[in-house]
Amino acid sequence: MNLRSTILNSLGIFILTIIGGLCGYLFRIILARNMSVAEYGLFYAMFSFLAFGAVFIDIGITQSCAKRIVELGIKKEHNRIRNLLFTSTALQFLTSFTLSIIFLAFFEPLAARFFPTENKTLLILLLIWFVTLPTTMLLQALFLGTKNVKTYSAIDPIKTIMAALLAATFFWIGLSSAPFIAYALMNLLALIIFAPLAYRAAPYLKGALQFDLPAFKEVFTYGIFLTFSNLAWAIITYTDTIMITAFKGAEQVGYYQIAMPLSNTLLYIMTALNIVAYPLFTHLNAERESQRIKQGITLLYNYLFVAMIPLALVMFSYPEIVITLLFGSSFTPAADALRILSIGAVFFSLSSFNCNLLSATGHAKKVAYMSFLTAAINVAANFMLIPRFGFVGAAYATLMSFMTLLLISTYQTTKTHPVKIPYLRWSLNFAIGFAVLRIIGLLKEGIELNQYLEASLILIIIAPIYIALLFLLRVLTIQEIKTLLATIISSK
Repeated sequence: MNLRSTILNSLGIFILTIIGGLCGYLFRIILARNMSVAEYGLFYAMFSFLAFGAVFIDIGITQSCAKRIVELGIKKEHNRIRNLLFTSTALQFLTSFTLSIIFLAFFEPLAARFFPTENKTLLILLLIWFVTLPTTMLLQALFLGTKNVKTYSAIDPIKTIMAALLAATFFWIGLSSAPFIAYALMNLLALIIFAPLAYRAAPYLKGALQFDLPAFKEVFTYGIFLTFSNLAWAIITYTDTIMITAFKGAEQVGYYQIAMPLSNTLLYIMTALNIVAYPLFTHLNAERESQRIKQGITLLYNYLFVAMIPLALVMFSYPEIVITLLFGSSFTPAADALRILSIGAVFFSLSSFNCNLLSATGHAKKVAYMSFLTAAINVAANFMLIPRFGFVGAAYATLMSFMTLLLISTYQTTKTHPVKIPYLRWSLNFAIGFAVLRIIGLLKEGIELNQYLEASLILIIIAPIYIALLFLLRVLTIQEIKTLLATIISSK
């Protein structure tokens, strides 16, 4: 539990996250190249509807179980860990199966409003994915709770690799329902791959199993607040797509489902840090190491935006090029939404760290309240903006909700773990980003080349300017970098 190992683990997980993201884009690219915009939108309309329902399968158990496994592991109570996982997974399977029956029973009215198709087979295929979700949730809780964060981080990349390969294969043999079949097989194949690693990480899984309802009740009691948080996040993430489908149809969903995942590219760094930070902060909180928690918060607050803003500038300045390169020119109408969502991703990066920290240190109730307030703002804004502006209105609604979450989560974090907020550093960093954006605009007006050559040349010119401004305005200093590197190298 030291800075060096935390950063090295984060780098490893960042690489896995990048691989997973690239495979996710590969899956989307395969779909975009083999389906119309409306067909692409239909798949994600159906997926978003079921993914929203997945919150009621998890009900906060995955994260809460991971936290409880850390605590039970410290006490060497391995039998309780085994029975807790068994009880949680059994009840999750019961929930997923029950919800699937309900969705099938109400297929016609649901399809008429939320996923315009008469082909019930497509829903059945996605419901196989839905029913088998508890297998992945079990693996995630175990690996995160035993601090096997790299294995935990490999689950999603492996699943997306399989989905991409399966979809490409099924399209090649002429099956139009290729992505639905790929998702139906995904969780089962992941279980086959990761089950041996699960037994290696926790040999005590082998043994007699029995229901431990008191242990589950303890996890559920804490997890219910995480459920509220996860539900709120699902409202923010998936109701955009559901409401676009209801108001504007599957084609606009197709555009939005290009912009949203591309903007999420900016969150890879934060995702890697959060995966490592959750068990780390849980452990530090259990050991009452409040000073080390504050040191971690301060470090991230000082340097997060330095890494995030350059990525956002690329997305904001060249959305058409990025979209065309990956998905084809038919999806370029998503460019304006990508610009808006790239700004939102910058705000959400710090918000996600704040919420992750508060959950790990026993303040899930605060996260639940904040998340629901954010979700309420998102839904209200969607109702006002989507009917008039379509998927671009949904992007604005997401931006508004992320700005709100940043403000309230930062306030709650600094109230719970008193640290000094680097307002001046943040302000200077954003000012530099705005200045660089203006310079990019001037260069685009003055340079007339092939769009790809032009973009490459401008980015080569801009990179040293951005770095120079960071040092000139002392957002970064040579001494800080030397101190950080010395700390990492010397940490034991």
